[in-house]
Amino acid sequence: MKVPFIIVIGHNAAGKSTLSKKLINTFKLNRVNGDIVRDLIIENIDYYSDINYSHFTEKVHSMNKITDVFRQSLLQELIQVKAPILIDGASVTKKARARYLDLVINNKSYTTIIIEASVEEKKLIERLKNRDKNNIGHQWFQQYIQKKKAMYELVDITESDHYVKYNQNNFEEITKELKKVSIIQEKELS
Repeated sequence: MKVPFIIVIGHNAAGKSTLSKKLINTFKLNRVNGDIVRDLIIENIDYYSDINYSHFTEKVHSMNKITDVFRQSLLQELIQVKAPILIDGASVTKKARARYLDLVINNKSYTTIIIEASVEEKKLIERLKNRDKNNIGHQWFQQYIQKKKAMYELVDITESDHYVKYNQNNFEEITKELKKVSIIQEKELS
């Protein structure tokens, strides 16, 4: 059995963050998430304080480069100490997923697991529109229709050692699969 290197992927509003939070509340995992870094930058760096990262602007692109360097550096540090890792983010293209998977491709300590968060399109659109309602100026729905939907590449099961689809109702199935394919420690209930 090997240490888990989990990538949670899916469209915006597909349930990635919700699933990731459930997983880190259940297991001892190190969550690497770009939004956490982006929020920290926006909150603390005046130059970026006016950013709405649902819009693709030059300033957002600049911040995303910084976020990516941080994320890659953190992953390298965690890999060195063989820490169990959970990365969550859209990673809608094979190239985006490969950037992370390549970090451990020859590392015999890790097993790679892609969990795809999926929700029927009607529900996804409803969630995106609710995000737009709740976040003035955000354009989540339009971004999905105009860009994200077309760029989404289905997971090829050869991309990782294991692949599981999360459908919003199969959390227990996901946890059983993780226990079956990796050395994963449950958190003690307090």
